[in-house]
Amino acid sequence: MLFFGRAYLRLIMAKNPSTTWYFNDWENDEKLKACSLAAQGLWMRLLGIAARSPEPGVVQIGSLTLSLPDGLAHIALAVGRPLEEIAPLIDELTTSGAASLDRKRRLVNRRMVRAAALSAKRAISGKLGAEATHGKRERKEELPSKQVGKPRALQDSFPSNPLNHGSTSSIAARASASPDGPPRPPLPDTAKWAARLDGYRPWEGIRAWHASWGLPPDSAGHNPLIPARLLAEWREKNRVEMEKLRSAA
Repeated sequence: MLFFGRAYLRLIMAKNPSTTWYFNDWENDEKLKACSLAAQGLWMRLLGIAARSPEPGVVQIGSLTLSLPDGLAHIALAVGRPLEEIAPLIDELTTSGAASLDRKRRLVNRRMVRAAALSAKRAISGKLGAEATHGKRERKEELPSKQVGKPRALQDSFPSNPLNHGSTSSIAARASASPDGPPRPPLPDTAKWAARLDGYRPWEGIRAWHASWGLPPDSAGHNPLIPARLLAEWREKNRVEMEKLRSAA
């Protein structure tokens, strides 16, 4: 659906989320126009739920997974209408393609899911850029200022005679050293994401996932921040563990 503007979701997990709305895109959505007026109104209500969802763009209320058809009763309660009225309207939305279903058969607005992933990616990139700029500024401030005075004072401040002050290599080592030692580089992405994926094991009931990391690996959309190799390994592990659980059942 094309009725969201470039601003998309301003706050992913805000209590009162907002977005730019283009009325022409809403009116010209052919898939939505194929639905009844009642179905269009229901979809507007469901978009509000999806905007406040733990996974933006997915119709979900807190930890309650509204998978179809079992979730129909909860959706009916959420919008305050009878189940027999809601069920055919949702069928209209999914049949026309105005609403999508993910692998868990949850109602999804894919445009909103992509927008949330893009917003999370930009937030992380902005944070990394700010940290890099701040680090450069600190290193620049640590550089010694130019000494002003007699040539002898300059020689004492910046020794250059290897006969009196050691070799040029030792001088360079002393000049580059600092009381706190060299700055430590940040963890590589692979180590960072490996730790995050290790803390997200739904098959064991462990779901330690922060919204600023983008979409979790088992959601409908693709998280471009997670390295492809780690994501593939996590999904394979998830598949194996889920098969074990099904076999045990």
